[in-house]
Amino acid sequence: MLLELKIKGFAIIDDLHLQFKPNYQVLTGETGAGKSIIIDALNLLFGGKTNPEYIKSTHEKCVITGVFDLVNLILPNKVPEDLVFIEDELLILERILFKDGRSRCWVNGRPANIHLLKSIGICLADFHGQGEQQLLLNTDFQRNLLDNYPGFESFKIKTEIETISEKLKILQKEKIEMLDFHRKSKNSLELWQFQLSEITKLKIKAGEDKELNNEKIKLVHTEELNRLITLLKENLNSDNHLPNLESLSQDSIKTLKNLSNIDNKFEGWLNYFSDLVINFRELGKFLTDYQNSLDYYPGRLEEIEKRLNDIEILKKRHKLESTEEILSLTNELSKQIDSLQDVSKDIEKKEKDISFYQKELAIKANHLTEIRIKTAEIVEQKVNKELKELNMEEARFAIKLKKLPDITSHGQDEVVFMLSPHKSEELKPLSLTASGGELSRVMLALKTVLKEADRTPILIFDEVDVGIGGRTAEAVGRKLKELSKNHQVLLVTHLPQLAAKADDHYLIEKVVSANGVNVQVKELSDEDRVFELSRMMVGDNISQTTLKQARELLLSSKQVGSV
Repeated sequence: MLLELKIKGFAIIDDLHLQFKPNYQVLTGETGAGKSIIIDALNLLFGGKTNPEYIKSTHEKCVITGVFDLVNLILPNKVPEDLVFIEDELLILERILFKDGRSRCWVNGRPANIHLLKSIGICLADFHGQGEQQLLLNTDFQRNLLDNYPGFESFKIKTEIETISEKLKILQKEKIEMLDFHRKSKNSLELWQFQLSEITKLKIKAGEDKELNNEKIKLVHTEELNRLITLLKENLNSDNHLPNLESLSQDSIKTLKNLSNIDNKFEGWLNYFSDLVINFRELGKFLTDYQNSLDYYPGRLEEIEKRLNDIEILKKRHKLESTEEILSLTNELSKQIDSLQDVSKDIEKKEKDISFYQKELAIKANHLTEIRIKTAEIVEQKVNKELKELNMEEARFAIKLKKLPDITSHGQDEVVFMLSPHKSEELKPLSLTASGGELSRVMLALKTVLKEADRTPILIFDEVDVGIGGRTAEAVGRKLKELSKNHQVLLVTHLPQLAAKADDHYLIEKVVSANGVNVQVKELSDEDRVFELSRMMVGDNISQTTLKQARELLLSSKQVGSV
C-alpha cells in the first residue's frame, strides 16, 4: 500500500506531504484545487511521461517521492527479472524532473530507469480515470481486459502466439527478399548461362594469349630466324678458316691444365674457359633444337590468329584485360548460377518453415479462442451480477467473439463488449449504446470482476463518477467500499455518496497568498467531513439542514460499512 507521497515543485504544488492509510481513501475539494494533480504526480512516479511544463515556475526542479509498504504484496506469476530485488518490507521510489527535460529515478536509494518504475507500477497500482473509461470503447482494450481475467492461461498462449507470429513475419520477409532476388536474377540467368557457355567452349588457359602472341611472332619471322641461327652456328664452328671451336677448346683446356699444375694462378682461367666451352656446346645444341622447332604445318599461323581474335572478342565484350580475368569471370558466373539454384532450395525450405509455423499458429489461435469463449461466459455472468448491484437491474452485458479472416499476434478473434441498458433494447456494442454514467458502472463492474483474484494492492480512481448520482452513486460507493477490503482504494470524487463511504477523507485546497499559489491537504475529522460533505451537496449554501443531511449520510455509510 501507499504510505506516503511527497511532492515538491509540481504544477501548482509547492511542497506537499500526504500520509495514507489502508482501505478506502478519498480526496475531495473544489474544482481546480489540485486533486487530479496529485494523481498525475503518482502516475509520474510509476514511469509516466514527463514534460518540463510540469515544473512549477518558482522551482528549478520537481521532486516526487513515494513510500510503499510491501509486507502483503503478492507479485504476479510472471515477475520481471528486475523486480526480484523487491524483498524488503519498505519500498521508496523517487523521481526528479529538470527544466531541461532530463529525468532521474531512484528505487530504494539506487539509481534506476523508467522501465523499472513502470514494471514496479504494474505490480503495485492500477489507474482508472476518464481516459481509461474511453478506452473501454476500444475493441483492442476490451480483448485485453478479457484476456487478463485470472485463472486462465490466456497470457501464456498469447505469448506463444506473439512469438510464432514474429517468427512468421521474419520468415515471410526473408522469403519475399529471396523471391525478389530470384526474380531479378532469373532475368539474368539466360545471359549468365550463355556467357559461361561461350567462355567454356573456348577452353581458355591462363596466359594463353601471351603464349600465342609469342608463337605468332616466331612464325612470322621464321625465315629470318633460320638465317640468323645458321649464321651463328657457322660462326661457332669456324672462323675465317681457323680451327673449329671443338678442337680449339680441347687443346686450350689441355694447355691450361698443364699451366695450372705449374702455377695455380691459371686455375681460375681453366674453370672459366671450361664453363665457356660447356656454354658454347649448350648454345649449339639449343640452336639446333630451336631450328628444328621452326618446322610447322601450313595453316598454323591462321589458327593462332583466329584463336587470338576469339580471345580478344571476349576481352572487349566483358571489358577485361587478360585471360586470367576471363577465367575469374567464369568462376563468378558459375557462383551466380549456383547461388540462384541455392536460393530456389532456400525458398523451398522457407515455405516449409512458414507452413509449419502457420499450422502451429492456427492450433494456438484455436486454443486461445476456446479459452476466450469459456472466459467470456464467466465474465458475462459476473459482470451482469455486478451491474444489478450498481443500479442497472435491467441491463444485460455480453461479450461477442467474431472470427477474423487472418491470425494476428493477438489471435484470430475480435472481442466486442455488448450492452443492452434496458430489456426493451437489443444488445449493441458499448460504443453505440452506453451513456457516460453507464460506461462508468460497466468499467467498475469489470474492475470488480477482474480484480477478484488480482492482488494489485493499489486501485486509483480519478473522477470516474461523471454522469451518475442518487441511488446509482450509492451503489458505486458500496462497490468501491467492497473493493477496498482487498485493495487500498484512492478515489478523487465530487460525489458526497462516494466520499461518505471512505475510511479516510482528505481535503485538497488551493491557497493563494503573497508568495503565490500552493496546494495543501488536510485529513478530516468526522465533524470536518460533515462540513465537506455538506459543501459537496450544495456548494457554499451550507445550512443546518444540509449539515444534518451530511451527518446522516456519513453515519449511514459507516453503519453500512460495518455490517
